[in-house]
Amino acid sequence: MNKLMIRTRHTIRKQTRRSSRYPEPVVVIESGCSSQVAAYLKKHNSEKTLVVTDKKIIKLKIMDEFVSSLRNEGIDYIVFNNIVENPTIDNVVEGVEVYRTNHCDSIIGFGGRAAMDGAKLIGAKVTNKKDVYSMKGRNRLWRRPPMFIAVPTIAGTGSEADFKAIVTDTNRFEKITVIDKKLLPEISYLDANLMKEVPTQILACSGMNLLAKTMESYLSRYRTKAAEKLCIETVQIVFNNLEKLYDDRMDSDAGSSLFTASYFSGRANMVALTGYGDLIGYFLSDAYGISHSYVLAVVFPYLLEMSRDKIIKRLSRLAVLVGLGDENEDASVLSDRIISRIKEMNANMGIPEYIEVLRERDIKVIAGIIEKNSNPKVPAPKILDAEDFEKLLYSVLKKDEGNKEEDETSELKEDIISYNEVEETNDTENEL
Repeated sequence: MNKLMIRTRHTIRKQTRRSSRYPEPVVVIESGCSSQVAAYLKKHNSEKTLVVTDKKIIKLKIMDEFVSSLRNEGIDYIVFNNIVENPTIDNVVEGVEVYRTNHCDSIIGFGGRAAMDGAKLIGAKVTNKKDVYSMKGRNRLWRRPPMFIAVPTIAGTGSEADFKAIVTDTNRFEKITVIDKKLLPEISYLDANLMKEVPTQILACSGMNLLAKTMESYLSRYRTKAAEKLCIETVQIVFNNLEKLYDDRMDSDAGSSLFTASYFSGRANMVALTGYGDLIGYFLSDAYGISHSYVLAVVFPYLLEMSRDKIIKRLSRLAVLVGLGDENEDASVLSDRIISRIKEMNANMGIPEYIEVLRERDIKVIAGIIEKNSNPKVPAPKILDAEDFEKLLYSVLKKDEGNKEEDETSELKEDIISYNEVEETNDTENEL
């Protein structure tokens, strides 16, 4: 598809998205608020809840105090911790079996994006007697899932504010995206105390992931004025608070501010979507089994540089709004300054300039996969092709990795993973 056709499709979809309505989530943002979940369950007559999480959360003992609060209120629970970094349909099917076998009547997602996506789809499959693949796309759920409460342990994904879930179909080599208002959490508790035990590298990468996804929405061709306002507030919060929390994990004010930013970002992402960086994060995460947030944190400043000629004015405006300069300064200088500041933040928090596991022999294959799955779906300010993605990946290739394997053939398959395309529909909820 040529660039003119891609832009024509973007223009049509932009108008469709602007006429859509998006529900506003119910959230509690307060240090220690996760202890209120038990009372909420009790008030709504939940007798047994399924807590969906992953093994890292269990190992770090982040959940210990939370489940104690459930016990103290007499809430029975069962923990399902088999969710993997990139949740699979098998994870969902297993979770549904645990839910039914233990006669649960509510679900809590406890963790990051993986736990939230897993919890949302477990609930969807409990009440909708259909396979997950049949749920892909928009508004395919017949019935509302059981009561779903989100308790994120890190600020960065915004999943507590959206009604989207992504799962991998390992049989079809496909990422299944399910979007339905019924997936929105009934209530979310954003507790900064939960971030105190999260490893610093995860905190740093998640925070920069939050910044990157938000800036992609800010630069998106689908943005609305309301979404843009949320993006600006989010970027300002991240610039002012992320390094503070990294340096002082006990700074609950900074933690609560970042959770507020995550909530804002999640709402903006649902309207404006994200860009190439988010998609690249998913592909490299699947290809190498690494963190999506880590990939996006590393790739994003280079992606900004590659798109710079199309986004100078918007970047310069953002630079002024986060205190990096004056509006009378040259736009080119300001745009360079904000990109440099993002790189500086990465360096200050120990995020490397390269993807450790990326192999030169895989770059051409990965670049082709990204192009195939991104255009025309991604509403980026500059349309990139496979050649551009190759250049981008070489930018984040570990320097001593270059040319070392030039005679080797990539073991990655062209169909390593693909994404289903989600068509737009009009909604009738509160407008963002």
